[in-house]
Amino acid sequence: WNAKAHVPEEIKSGDKLLELLDKVDKTEHYDFPSYLPNLTNNMRGMRLGDLTIITAASGAGKTTLMKQIELHFNDTTAFNQGIIHLEEGIRDTLEGLVSVKLGRQLHLEEDSNKDPIVRKAWSDIVNAKDEEGNSKLSIVDTFGSLSTDKLYDMIRYLANVENCKVVYLDHISMLVSGMDGNIDERKALDHIMTSLKSLTQELGIHLFVVSHLNNSTNGGKAFEEGNVASVNNLRGSGGLKQLADNVILLTRDQMAETPEERSTVQISLLKCRKTGQTGHCDKIYYDNTFENNEQEF
Repeated sequence: WNAKAHVPEEIKSGDKLLELLDKVDKTEHYDFPSYLPNLTNNMRGMRLGDLTIITAASGAGKTTLMKQIELHFNDTTAFNQGIIHLEEGIRDTLEGLVSVKLGRQLHLEEDSNKDPIVRKAWSDIVNAKDEEGNSKLSIVDTFGSLSTDKLYDMIRYLANVENCKVVYLDHISMLVSGMDGNIDERKALDHIMTSLKSLTQELGIHLFVVSHLNNSTNGGKAFEEGNVASVNNLRGSGGLKQLADNVILLTRDQMAETPEERSTVQISLLKCRKTGQTGHCDKIYYDNTFENNEQEF
């Protein structure tokens, strides 16, 4: 009956492959904040469908930089964003974003909630909507450990219902901290990373994930003292470096002699699947004085 041989639809050959010639990659790139020009250039900006790991030693400024990026894309794109910060309550998360917006350390100010400038900035951020009436910013109210299945459901909800295109997870190690002590952390993180990377492709989102470093300094000075880490120092699993599209490292000598050096962070790119460019990018300075109402970096 002239039956044709069955070919699984996943296998492409001949004309089906030729059609790909005219399918242009229309993935748009979105610049990082202006004080990170080299990071933007080396990564070609932020792209939907990618998973980016931000890593550093404890206290180096990972969460602070994350909030800078959150506010930047909130102000410069039409994207809705979802925030999952497991190490702090949602009021602290929002207060941090307003602090960045105003260039103030609101957590150190007394009665800042009574300041009309603070109240307006707070209201502007939380009440911003997209054209369909969805909130531009959604913050997940959870602290500490979170089941992985619930996390995936939250991310799908943020993407499919709230139309979030960028999601932030701070940090991945806390996902396994509340698991059964008999569970292998490395295998658990491998599974989590595979699932998270699959979600970026399934949902067409960019996922920023904070990860800690291990203590493998090979006898050198600690990472908190400015020792530069590699992708092999990502804590817990080889899946982090293998499945991430980009790995951004923050390095800061927290024990340096001068305040200026202690407050200076070196931004480096350990991995970029798109361009292959790596190495030191930008140096940024955290200004504790907040003079002239400027932003933190």
